[in-house]
Amino acid sequence: MTASPSAPATILLFDFDGTLVDSTPAVKAALEAACRALRAPMPDPEVLDAAIARGVLMGDLVRLIRPDADDIEVKRWLEAYREAYRRIGLDHSSLFPGAEALLAELRQLGYRMAIVSNKSEPSIHVALQHFGLTPYFEHVWGEQPDMPGKPSPDLFHHKIRPTYPQASPADFLMIGDTIADRDFAAASQIRFGLVEYGYGEVALRNDSASFKIHTLSELPRHIETASLPG
Repeated sequence: MTASPSAPATILLFDFDGTLVDSTPAVKAALEAACRALRAPMPDPEVLDAAIARGVLMGDLVRLIRPDADDIEVKRWLEAYREAYRRIGLDHSSLFPGAEALLAELRQLGYRMAIVSNKSEPSIHVALQHFGLTPYFEHVWGEQPDMPGKPSPDLFHHKIRPTYPQASPADFLMIGDTIADRDFAAASQIRFGLVEYGYGEVALRNDSASFKIHTLSELPRHIETASLPG
């Protein structure tokens, strides 16, 4: 049975960085290490902060800070960044307050949960294991080699939705902190919950399918009331 537009969501899609894990210090530390390795200057802090707030893919971030880079240089940057992130990223990352308690509560209440992120899937799995969060998630969808990342809805239509063939869009809720998360939810025609403590300054769309929370502990009561328009 699928949910009606006014029924609570049952499948929760969580963004990762900026929603469950505070990894901005890790991104900046890894990027600084990559810059040292490549003997390049650090990017403009405002450009870097804006890119993180938008939730851009790392390849797109490299192109923002190195606009004249060709594909070979972008690849070198990605390799240097990812090597640094694997080495030091978790030392500069932490769970947001209440993250594990929230996931435990939601699992006890019977919700199904997955990660939907523009971060690389191997990095997500390593971090989930590090923080002890792996058991809470049925699936992890990260950066895809064969399709664009959020805010494109391709991942939802071609991978997420087919994984839950009995579900309707009304059964899904995306929880995230960036414009990419908001627009992914809108393009996928699913509900959206904005975590205001995250990385981006995001304006909600003016519809009953969207809501915002100040802390993770507020999420369960909002899930019961958020509904799709019409």
